[in-house]
Amino acid sequence: MKEVVCSFCGEREFVTYKQNKSYSGLQPLKSILGTGLELHHDICKNCGTVVRSYVNDLDKLK
Repeated sequence: MKEVVCSFCGEREFVTYKQNKSYSGLQPLKSILGTGLELHHDICKNCGTVVRSYVNDLDKLK
């Protein structure tokens, strides 16, 4: 796994939190109704900068 360094403060320790799909997760543009996807964020433990955002369930992107 690639070592990640915060571009703002240089920290190398992060926490991961998920943004619930019911509130503001990812949803296809052409879909009015749908369950959407949870968005995960890697956050710097020192300064709070979001260094990476991603979805875990890639199969649902198709």
